Amino acid sequence: MRCFVLTRSIRLTTLKFILLLSIACSAPSVSFAQETGQLWAPTFPSNVEKIGELEYVRYGDRQLKLDLYRPKEKTRDLLPAVVVIRGGAWRRGDKEPMGDMAAALASYGMVAVTIEYRPSTEAVFPAALLDVKAAVRWLRRNAVEHSIDTESIGAIGQSAGGHLALLAGLTPGQYDVEHGDSDSRESSEVQAVVGFSAPVQFHTHPDLEPARVFFGAEYDDDPGIWHEAAPLTHVSSKAPPTLLVTGLKDTVVPRDHPFVLAAAYQQHGVEIEIALLRGAPHSFWNKKEWFGYSIERAARFFLRHL
Repeated sequence: MRCFVLTRSIRLTTLKFILLLSIACSAPSVSFAQETGQLWAPTFPSNVEKIGELEYVRYGDRQLKLDLYRPKEKTRDLLPAVVVIRGGAWRRGDKEPMGDMAAALASYGMVAVTIEYRPSTEAVFPAALLDVKAAVRWLRRNAVEHSIDTESIGAIGQSAGGHLALLAGLTPGQYDVEHGDSDSRESSEVQAVVGFSAPVQFHTHPDLEPARVFFGAEYDDDPGIWHEAAPLTHVSSKAPPTLLVTGLKDTVVPRDHPFVLAAAYQQHGVEIEIALLRGAPHSFWNKKEWFGYSIERAARFFLRHL
């Protein structure tokens, strides 16, 4: 199946909007695949190696592990690193589904780790965010062994994972320590963030059932936690450069969310890019039509900022 992609960049003051204008394919089955959400697994890159099942934090008897992907041949002495966070309405905290994304990012010359985190059915907010920050600190503690540049660490996630990636970037110095993660001397700050289909606020949807479980409270009972967990709440001039990628056929996350966050970034003079994928559904990263494009955009964004 042959496809071509036409792109155009539009600069609006300090914002960049990259609009995927058209995708045209010779096979008529493509439209059907887009609408039905057929999945696709890319080939594991030959220039990448995986080190699995590394414990990065422990809470009592509860271990959390990560898988590390790195290029077999380094292109420089110290490599940037990225924490890769899966989505699933905060109910799924396993790391394996993000392996394809991490391996693809590692093929561009960076270290990428997929992490398991505590799902909302096990621990409510901010537990999952604490886990992400613990993974960032683990990368810094183990930087020498894995040739990681401690000043060049990013976070990427899809859907709920994108929400956690944004929060990790927007809350440096906050939510940093919980009992169990005994070594908090390393910073959990990240220098760049990429969010795929990431929600940025919740109060406009107080009936959102996954959020109620994740926050541990109904909106009317504790509106403060709903606002506190929203990336939009934490935007400041210290926000790291951010890329948001979203599908124009997303029926899960409201399509205005990237622009709401971009407006807040603009007020603080922080760089943000938005990539809009025409015809793409919420979980576009699982589809062959958009996996390669979105990973390349993310990788080039990270390499430019890390």
